[in-house]
Amino acid sequence: MDEQRRNLLAKVNRSKEEAQTAEKMPADIAEVWTETATREDMFARADSSRRLLRLVEAAIVRIQQGTFGDCTECKEPISLTRLKAVPWASRCIFCEEQLERENVRRLA
Repeated sequence: MDEQRRNLLAKVNRSKEEAQTAEKMPADIAEVWTETATREDMFARADSSRRLLRLVEAAIVRIQQGTFGDCTECKEPISLTRLKAVPWASRCIFCEEQLERENVRRLA
């Protein structure tokens, strides 16, 4: 998990550098549009990497606390299959699905 954390940090830093470089460039309207779209894509990827980084870091804290593998909601063990698929999972599949259903209901 530490290696994944380092990779995510590198991605976030690269995205910041790319965004700073992209801000220094515009020329004609087509280039401006392309640069804007590219910049938005970079920001979206960086945001996604930052979110995943927070999840990985939280999992590392749970490892240090000795609570890794326990659902943060119901305190039951998270299945090994789920942890293999999503090593930073903080909730068991039941609690995760319940949370997703609640979020869908709130958006409806």
